[in-house]
Amino acid sequence: MAAPRRGPRKLTLLVLVLLSITVITLDFRGVGVIDTTRGAASTVFGPLRSGADWIATPFRNTWNGVFNYDDVRKENEELRARVADLEGQQVIDADAAAQFPDLLELLDIPWVGSINTATARVVSRPASNFSYVVDLDKGSEAGIKVGMPVVTGSGLVGRITLVTAGRSQVQLITDPDFKVGVRVVTTQDLGTARGRGNGRSLRVDTAIDPELGIEDGARLTTSGTDRSAFPPSIPVAEVIGTTDASGGLVLDLFAEPYAELDSLTFVNVLLWEGLE
Repeated sequence: MAAPRRGPRKLTLLVLVLLSITVITLDFRGVGVIDTTRGAASTVFGPLRSGADWIATPFRNTWNGVFNYDDVRKENEELRARVADLEGQQVIDADAAAQFPDLLELLDIPWVGSINTATARVVSRPASNFSYVVDLDKGSEAGIKVGMPVVTGSGLVGRITLVTAGRSQVQLITDPDFKVGVRVVTTQDLGTARGRGNGRSLRVDTAIDPELGIEDGARLTTSGTDRSAFPPSIPVAEVIGTTDASGGLVLDLFAEPYAELDSLTFVNVLLWEGLE
């Protein structure tokens, strides 16, 4: 039996190896023919490969969904928690930015003078149109006592009527039972301002002669007279109108409070103990 002929196979293998080396060398050197040929092949087979990838994608996703479900769920939960944290921080930042002007207003109030203060946050507003109290988040632990005046940078808010260790309650100046002695800045005339309900101006009883009159826009401050419940010179209200009283013998005033009672966020409690 004749031995197999290996010569032609070896020769063919040698030619293929040399051809491969030549092609690799030409490709490495950037020969145009090779680049063109490779580009043509990509054009022909590229769509087929893309189609195969498109067909295989759902199967890969299903495989990952089945065998990596716990990892994917954990990652999603972590991402949702992170998003929630970021959203929560944005809310906190926005709230702080909104409150900053109110706090800044309380830092340096000229008419407070040397009186010590306790800055407190308003934590509840009047429950109805017939309620005239707000609650603060500080109480006796901060030195707050019943009767102490409550102010903003704009003016008088009211006075403390109830105190616990960590809370206190403020009677607003709009309460019909609230009264405060006031002074007309321009004339130094005295009077007593009384609340008339939410959204209504104060009424000020005076002994002013109607013939003398008081102009709209006149400023009213606390009088600070002897045995007063409030220190002097706290801005209270601005005159917006007048009316004759006691048969035309005296002049009563109507005045708009300076403090924005409907939008209180922070207030200062003056740690001052006066006498009624």
